Parts: sequence; C-alpha cells; structure tokens
Amino acid sequence: MVDDRSRDTYENAKFGAELAQPEPGQRWLLVTSAWHMPRAMAVFQAQGWPVIAAPAGVRDTPFRLRFKLNDGLKQIRIAWHEYLGLVAYRLNGRIETLWPAI
Repeated sequence: MVDDRSRDTYENAKFGAELAQPEPGQRWLLVTSAWHMPRAMAVFQAQGWPVIAAPAGVRDTPFRLRFKLNDGLKQIRIAWHEYLGLVAYRLNGRIETLWPAI
C-alpha cells in the first residue's frame, strides 16, 4: 500500500487509515523521526488510529550542550518547527492535545 496523496502529517493519518483500514485490537507501528513523533502521534490518535511509537533517526536531545554553532541552530530550528506545528495543529482542530502520550 502506498499513500501518494498526502501533503502533511494530518493527511498521512487520514489517507493512511483509508488505505490500511485498521481494525480494533490491531497493533500498528508509527515510524517517523524522533523529533516529529509527538505531533505524528497526536494526529494519528485524533484520527482514531491506535499506533505505537517507533522513532527513527534519533538525534541528540535538544537540551544537550553543543559546541558547534551551526548544529545547535539547526536543532533549535527543528524544535521550533515541531513545537509550532503542535500549536498550529491544535488551533486548527487536527489534534486534541498539545503533548500526546507516547
């Protein structure tokens, strides 16, 4: 199965559920980057698709001290993108919580 219509995480969950047709009691893994996992979990949960987090591409935590300015700024940009994404999705009614249980 391939979802070739999705343009964002919300559409991933919506169109993916249409393709996969998850049934009660089934166990599904949600594979995405560790940074993106909270928003992805919130979206899939809001769609009623019970998924288990399987983070990929785990990076250093954003709280670790870094001495390379470029790397640190990149991590800050990624973190802000995800935090703002959570807020935007919540304000648009795409998720039910700002920080889902993973």
